Amino acid sequence: MIPQLQSFRLWNPPPAKVLDGTFTEQERLRFKNLFKASARRYTLWGWITLGSFGVIFVSLILAIRQISYPAFGWVVGFAVFVFVSCLLGQPMLQCPACNQLLGTKSLGGGCPQCGGLLKERHCSTCQRTFSEFGRGRGYTLRYCTNCRLKLHDAGI
Repeated sequence: MIPQLQSFRLWNPPPAKVLDGTFTEQERLRFKNLFKASARRYTLWGWITLGSFGVIFVSLILAIRQISYPAFGWVVGFAVFVFVSCLLGQPMLQCPACNQLLGTKSLGGGCPQCGGLLKERHCSTCQRTFSEFGRGRGYTLRYCTNCRLKLHDAGI
């Protein structure tokens, strides 16, 4: 008997409730290196999206000014394809220690910028209040919001 398909998404284990103090220095370094690879891929994906949008924008300006160049349609079509593919397939950031998705509107108990404790979406350490409304993330991601492990020095 074939099992019934429930989702097309990869199954990720539920986030573990672990605080940063339980990791050894070697584990922290290993998690930071694991996160560095996914952060690099996430940043590259954003630059590809921005570049394809730039090609579309320049092509539209050239089309408005009625300036044509060879293979105009192919370049614009490919740029639109890349742009839409990047928007739909952008990788999600995930904490390697606790498998929590990062960069979403749902924050755990930790501040993503300084690693302090959050109480009702307000960090008492850096005095920042995080809104659950609005476009984009609106903050720099340095720490996991679930386990408060420092993942990136400069921030994403």
